[in-house]
Amino acid sequence: MKKTVTAIVAIMTLSTLSFASGFRCEGEGYRVKLFNSTGPETRSPSVLILSDMDGTLIRSMGTEILKRQSERHAVYTVLAGNDQVHSVQLTIQYGGEGREVLEAGEAVNATLTITTDEGTDFAELICTRYLKSH
Repeated sequence: MKKTVTAIVAIMTLSTLSFASGFRCEGEGYRVKLFNSTGPETRSPSVLILSDMDGTLIRSMGTEILKRQSERHAVYTVLAGNDQVHSVQLTIQYGGEGREVLEAGEAVNATLTITTDEGTDFAELICTRYLKSH
């Protein structure tokens, strides 16, 4: 009986947990943090922050972040930037056919494209997937 009660409590606890997920990316002087929504629309982008060595370049939220996904990559695009950055595109490679879900802590390659008044800059990044429970 005690095992049954413990199992029920464990299942109820797990069903009420929410998981934060996303990516932390870094390379060539840039950092990108991408946080996904913890709501029912899992893996939907909620916040994207781009920074360099001098600080934050852009912070976008919710519907400002467009997501396209295929079997091999996910592309996150921010079109409405600010005076400093006009658009940002982060393409995360899954590294293999049929790999739509990465494990927590798994690192993959990504390409960052930044458009400013001066032109377009490209950077190769390493992105690490994170998953944490609340």
